[in-house]
Amino acid sequence: MSSSDSFQHIKNLVQKLMLKEGIKEYDLEDKGRIGKGTNFLGDVLFFKVTTKDAKKVYNLIVKTAKTSDDINGSLPIGLAYQRESFMYRVIFPEMERILTAGNLKLDYVPRMYLACDDVEKETLILENLHHFGYRTWDRMKAMNMKHVVLVLEYLGRFHATSLAMKLREPAKFVECTKDLNSISDEFTKSSSPDMFFDHMFEHICKLLRKSSRDDLAKKYEEKIGNDVRKMLLNNTSREDKLVISHGDLWSNNLLFQYNKNSNDPSAVCFIDFQISTLDSPAKDLSFFLYTACDKTILDQSESLMETYYRSLSSTMEALGCTCDCFTYKDLLEHFKKYGLCSVISSIFFLKLTLFRVEEMPEFGEGLANMAVSKMTNENLYLSRILDNFTHFGDNFL
Repeated sequence: MSSSDSFQHIKNLVQKLMLKEGIKEYDLEDKGRIGKGTNFLGDVLFFKVTTKDAKKVYNLIVKTAKTSDDINGSLPIGLAYQRESFMYRVIFPEMERILTAGNLKLDYVPRMYLACDDVEKETLILENLHHFGYRTWDRMKAMNMKHVVLVLEYLGRFHATSLAMKLREPAKFVECTKDLNSISDEFTKSSSPDMFFDHMFEHICKLLRKSSRDDLAKKYEEKIGNDVRKMLLNNTSREDKLVISHGDLWSNNLLFQYNKNSNDPSAVCFIDFQISTLDSPAKDLSFFLYTACDKTILDQSESLMETYYRSLSSTMEALGCTCDCFTYKDLLEHFKKYGLCSVISSIFFLKLTLFRVEEMPEFGEGLANMAVSKMTNENLYLSRILDNFTHFGDNFL
């Protein structure tokens, strides 16, 4: 769509939303858009809707998918938007129902007002959490301990809810998740950044040897072989697909609320459920740790995994379930089996995280080109990647 067509499409959807809310007369104000390097699959715009009598105000975020004219048409952008729409329309209401029965709240996702799944017009209208004081962490910095602990506590609650559904209502769980195939796999197959991952893996093994860790370099070479990309594909066994995962839990997809006059976070919301799928709990956990944390945090991973598991088990208990189907020992086994996928993924995602805004390539240039672009923080990037490989190698390989 052209920019004028896109704006008219948004106006039409807002009108539909207002009619749904019982409002006929209102003012629509364009409040700008999100900056470069924050959302790669579409545009994120801010709007304010005020009723004519000024009695009600809607602060909205409008997410629109990039079209085939904007990027490589082979990428499954539309599917990603449809997946997020499905999460809000189907999955979250079911999760909220289960949580309400246990006197708990689904307070870690924003409200969706409206969705359009029309091809090349995919759009989501959500509440703007920035209006309630939520903000993102500075992606250029490794996350500190207080933020990490809060994310893991909320992640445990999120995973426990779908795991409880699986145990208590297996037929409902199967019905809700039967079409949650891995969209991440579709992106991996479509983008085909093989040369980048192969080159970087070879370079990382050299860095390990340079750091007197020839033992780890050999282990990784034996484990991965000559096909790095295969490690990125969803190879989770059917019996290990226990929860509905977020699938893309890096710092840009976390919004924090803070105590008054404090830098300590009091709440967190997960956003961008575009590649959510049925998966192992360890996938989200490891992806977050290896994309958001540096060595100082990774060195305390045992304590952090215990924090996550306490949250998972206490939420399960509140929902009338036990964790017999997924013990702490099982979590460690899952991390050992599937954490390497997150370590490999961090090669690419840490590059995105540490790009300066002015260095960020356009998404349409292709994932491989984006990944090999020069960056100011190259040394920091390589250090973080090396720490990830060292941590996983020493503890789980």
